[in-house]
Amino acid sequence: MDSLEYSYRDSIAEVTFIAGSLHRNFVAALAGALDWLDTKQDVKAVIFSGSKNVFMSGADVREVRNLNSAADVSDFLCLPHQLMSRIYNMNKITIAAINGYCLGGGLEVALACDIRVAASDLKDAAGEELAFMGFPEVKLGLVPALGGASTLAATIGRSSAMDILYSGRLVPASRALEIGLIDFAIPRDKLMEECRRRADELAANSQPAIQSVKRLFQSSLVPEYEGTLQKAREEFTFCCTSGDKNQRLELSRQMRINNFRQTLTTAKTNE
Repeated sequence: MDSLEYSYRDSIAEVTFIAGSLHRNFVAALAGALDWLDTKQDVKAVIFSGSKNVFMSGADVREVRNLNSAADVSDFLCLPHQLMSRIYNMNKITIAAINGYCLGGGLEVALACDIRVAASDLKDAAGEELAFMGFPEVKLGLVPALGGASTLAATIGRSSAMDILYSGRLVPASRALEIGLIDFAIPRDKLMEECRRRADELAANSQPAIQSVKRLFQSSLVPEYEGTLQKAREEFTFCCTSGDKNQRLELSRQMRINNFRQTLTTAKTNE
């Protein structure tokens, strides 16, 4: 429960991610949440959301650093791949309420949902529109490991997907809405209210019909989702065993430390 929380009212369930990354304890907790949802036959829609300023930031860097063989990767991805398949193929309406940073594996979870709604008014320290969604994996010597390359391309098209995946740049809500990465952009203080309203509206429709429409969509979006996950595992294994991910992860760690120190120095100077 320290990794996530879940509850439901009437026919709508909510799963709130407390943990900021897809570490092993979180993945186990998410499996428990999905098991719980399977027992709630009266639940017709599920809203996934994050806490504070993070929806989900992706894999735990410390765990990824220790992946140095095909066996390591296979063990690491076994349960996450099962959970991604369960979310993608869930017979309930799924909505991702993207309240903040949605990176790597977090964006893959959002892409496995039927509908994505993001906060429209997030700002950076300079007051500019915050870029908070994307796949920074290439900067870390990695690739999306949970099928995100395929679901991204199927969702926003080849050119926009290549730009995001090859550059590792993050995009703000306005750009995400423009390219179809999200379906709606809502002020953060109204985000959950709007997601609940949409969930209620959709849950009022015929559930057998909704489930049939969803299967039609899924079969055309990514016809072989399990095959996509297998290919993602193969390429993630290649990066972990043949690439420079450990050096890049260490460089990223040092950059974060330096940025933190610079922030502290600036704060003391301004006192």
